[in-house]
Amino acid sequence: MNPVSRCLMTTLALGCLAAPTQAAADPGPRIYPGMTVWQGATRCVVGFVEPSLRIAMTSGGCDGESPVTDSRGGTVGSVVVARHNITGTAALDGSSRAVEYEAIGVDPAVAAADTLPDGRRLRLDPASRVEAGAAVCVLRSSAVQRCGHVTAVGGGRFTMADLRAEQAAPDGGCGPVYTLADDGRATIVGLCDGADGAALRAESWRAVMQQLFVDTRDVGAPQPLLVGRVTAR
Repeated sequence: MNPVSRCLMTTLALGCLAAPTQAAADPGPRIYPGMTVWQGATRCVVGFVEPSLRIAMTSGGCDGESPVTDSRGGTVGSVVVARHNITGTAALDGSSRAVEYEAIGVDPAVAAADTLPDGRRLRLDPASRVEAGAAVCVLRSSAVQRCGHVTAVGGGRFTMADLRAEQAAPDGGCGPVYTLADDGRATIVGLCDGADGAALRAESWRAVMQQLFVDTRDVGAPQPLLVGRVTAR
């Protein structure tokens, strides 16, 4: 396992976080949860940023190519490890398709921030779980927050029937899914993953971290061709 993968596994999957890092005050390039990024012609939204490791996470909606750029074409990072489903369907044995994600190493010249566009810090909590009925919020690529409830959970994903895909992600841009505590704290619980019919669908953060754990442990081992593709750099 390479050092970056080991750090990813330990810090993200197990939740061993350093103290919160404040966003840089200068107006230079930065990366943060909810930010739209590009990989070639593919647009996606950053779901989470760990500033001390300088790693950003997105769902598998990106295409795995480097470099990763911002809306002005400036490079903000490069893909370190990623999993993308090839078929976009269930595996041949009938099991659910694996979760998809990308881990992006942030460029040294770019400020890494764990704050949402409204200034609220997006936290990690290894003990957090998604259950049906839970209140959650979704951040669109236009920095618009929409909130609803989890209606179904299964296969490492959950759906939110009262968050219609065309409203929460009308342009296909949708990033972190998080809970809001009474004191205003935001805790990530998922990454937008598309739609089940009209309902918005997300991968659970726990499932993404479990898959990351497996992939970084087994980088270099053969991967099931029809289930997914793991790329490590």
